[in-house]
Amino acid sequence: MEKYLFSKMFGKSTLLASTFGFSIIFGQFQQSAKLTASTRESRAEFGTAVAINNQYSAVGASREEVAKGAVYVYQKNGENWGFHQKINAPDGFEMAEFGGSIKFGSDFMVVSAGRADIGGVVRAGALYIYGLNSNNQWAFDKKLTASDFSNDALLAVNPTSLAVSGNTIVAGAPGIDSWKGAVYIFEKNNGNWSEIQKIESPAGIDFGNFGIGVSIYDGYLVVGASGENNGAGKIYIYKKNDSGQWIFHQSLASSDHFENSYFGNAISIYDNELVVGAYTETNTGNPAMAFIFKLDENDNWYESQKIASYQSSEHTYFGWMCEMKNDKLLITSPHLYGTEAGKTFIYKKNGQDNWEFDQELTPKNDVVQDSYGWSIAMNENEIIVGASRDDLDSNEENEMQDAGSAYIFNQTNLATNENGLSINDVKIYPNPAKDFINITSKKEISSVEILDLSGKKISESKDLKINVSNLKKGIYLLNIKFGNGRSKLQKLIKQ
Repeated sequence: MEKYLFSKMFGKSTLLASTFGFSIIFGQFQQSAKLTASTRESRAEFGTAVAINNQYSAVGASREEVAKGAVYVYQKNGENWGFHQKINAPDGFEMAEFGGSIKFGSDFMVVSAGRADIGGVVRAGALYIYGLNSNNQWAFDKKLTASDFSNDALLAVNPTSLAVSGNTIVAGAPGIDSWKGAVYIFEKNNGNWSEIQKIESPAGIDFGNFGIGVSIYDGYLVVGASGENNGAGKIYIYKKNDSGQWIFHQSLASSDHFENSYFGNAISIYDNELVVGAYTETNTGNPAMAFIFKLDENDNWYESQKIASYQSSEHTYFGWMCEMKNDKLLITSPHLYGTEAGKTFIYKKNGQDNWEFDQELTPKNDVVQDSYGWSIAMNENEIIVGASRDDLDSNEENEMQDAGSAYIFNQTNLATNENGLSINDVKIYPNPAKDFINITSKKEISSVEILDLSGKKISESKDLKINVSNLKKGIYLLNIKFGNGRSKLQKLIKQ
């Protein structure tokens, strides 16, 4: 007789089905593709920016051809992604960094060249709009610039500095006026694009970086100013009024308020919640974090949760990129300049309406020193992650320094027995567990750490049968260390 069990522990979208001792786990993500440029080039940094929708994915290579930049578009055919088109700026020139950020809109794609010169104005930045033509090709439509473009404005220079909702584009220009920063809002009406508003930094502080992070959703606009308050950072929330203007609503800082934590560099708002990354400067001694804010019944936002970086022998840059959508939260830690592999994590809601770790998105091959997690994008059941410093092609061959890559993950239904969780050749069973867990892997495992949800180590074992009877009921993380120096986080449920 078939039995179905919905488990709050795993979040709303996970269903465990058990039939005669055989389990199916819905909702786990596995790598489905590794994308690399059709014309690979050393130091091109393919993967600087990524975007994905139901039919297309796009990857920026902003440093290609002495930073002229390019965008590579892939089309989905069934479950496979195939190269579709390469796009260059119609007026491209060296050091413009075309492809530095990319977003899909309702019926368009927008690409930034955040360091493009406009006439004699250097590094002002520009946006390029593309639409699908009758031949199913992305064709150039219009170039957008700020109405008062200025030297070193850096319009939409980073993946975090560009946001799209429907026919609205929000572009941060954090470099304006000695990094005081500003935000420009463009809208398409009757087929025509125009700038409708400029929002200047409320604080007006040099090196405040207002506009370094932007996100928009359903009448709310959030802008990060990661340099304010000696680098502790701040976010500003705006609401759209009946006249279509964005009006200041609220400003927020993190509860930790550590200097040089750069709170506000990455922002994502969805429904009545938002996430803000604070990746933290190296060697400050302060942890990298992500902060969750919720909207209360009085239309005010408040901090509801902190998500800390996992423990590491080096700085993780956890919170470098964050994205929230539907029932999923993504946070990356690309380990910039480090010797450990970057990581990307999925979080889902638990029964207490808090975000908890669900899965690590682990590529099939080594991503050490690849800046894996530099960029991310999510679309329903697929996720794309940029690794802009990857040296190898899609077959893990033909080494070329910093050519770059991007990984696509999709949700799969994983079949296991003994009530276990099996992801990418690692199996933990039983899980949930009362007394013991067993771990098997096709790769050599050197040790296993048990961590609490804050990342604090509880124990470490070299045995692959581990006694967990002394743990309290709840959710834990297993940091599985392999003989090749890599590691992987997986979730353990203690009954």
